[in-house]
Amino acid sequence: MNLNTKINKVTAVAIPAVLAVLFTLLLFILPRTPVLITAYVAGLIGAALFAAGNLYFIGVKKGYPWIAAIPITLIRYIITSTLLSAVFVLVDNVVEDLQISALWLIIAHIAVLAVFFVLLLLLHTGKEYIQEIEQKVASERQFIKELNAELATIRLNAPADTQKDIQNVIDTVRYSDPMSHESLTELEGEIQKNVIMLGRLTGSEQIRAICGTLIVQIKDRNNRTRALK
Repeated sequence: MNLNTKINKVTAVAIPAVLAVLFTLLLFILPRTPVLITAYVAGLIGAALFAAGNLYFIGVKKGYPWIAAIPITLIRYIITSTLLSAVFVLVDNVVEDLQISALWLIIAHIAVLAVFFVLLLLLHTGKEYIQEIEQKVASERQFIKELNAELATIRLNAPADTQKDIQNVIDTVRYSDPMSHESLTELEGEIQKNVIMLGRLTGSEQIRAICGTLIVQIKDRNNRTRALK
């Protein structure tokens, strides 16, 4: 656990604890009307949600924007909820002729909670979309990634006088566009077959010849990839 995590955990617990103490003091200082009791309960619920949400945020390492949005959303919620209660309590204690039903405060808090819940729900949908895109990108980059790994292994076991030729192929792959496309499936299959063949050859001339073929094929793939963009 790093220092930042410790500080965040203290903050996640300390702020709700301070709020709970303040709400409790107000409960003893002000007249205990139904509005005040409702505001007090709503405040404790808000403090608990703030603590639980922040502790969840600390424990999860990924999931942007869903996870990254939790702290600021919780801060906005607890500020909105507290101000809402403050307005109701203030009016209830200052305006003598105005009778405020605690039911309206309950409805208002439910509405505020629903708004912030929907906001997080929408962000959660964004998270799922981002994860789907990340998986798709990872899949489309798999061909170049595997090609690099195979060529590096082949180079280690190749004759000394052919390693420069294989390195030229590796360099061509390294500076290739990592993204693939379904229209490149046939060409990438041919490249893969030649790489497999390269790993099986032992004659220097044969290795040089197939390295030249691979460079031509990989450059052809790069040109087709650029044309697709």
